[in-house]
Amino acid sequence: MEINAIKIDQITEEIIDSILEFKLIHDGGLFLNLYTEEQCVQIMYNRFISYRFIFESYSLDYNKLCDDAILYSIDNSTYLEEIRKISDNFIIDNGGNKIKHYAIFLKDEIFEIITDIHPQIIVSTLKSHE
Repeated sequence: MEINAIKIDQITEEIIDSILEFKLIHDGGLFLNLYTEEQCVQIMYNRFISYRFIFESYSLDYNKLCDDAILYSIDNSTYLEEIRKISDNFIIDNGGNKIKHYAIFLKDEIFEIITDIHPQIIVSTLKSHE
């Protein structure tokens, strides 16, 4: 298994302690919004094959990550192999779009998604409520 950090410019270190908002969209997409007092990071997938949340303390697949990143792509993961096995290899690379495993590492949770598209990411600054 190979874990690769995906750099998101302009995010603050506090995002790892952020509030997570999760939305499933009826046409097969999902949104993750990460909020701090100053910032919102939106990570959007227009479609997905599978997703799961896991508490970090229960995840034996991942070593401690030393990067400041929160978003990672994971090659040759057990999760991706598990999904392929469950689908009896029905899930294959789609028209040149490689099926990928992405993971978002927060303070206490890991959110994982299997998809054939790259996420869209929007970073915005929140106005102060003073």
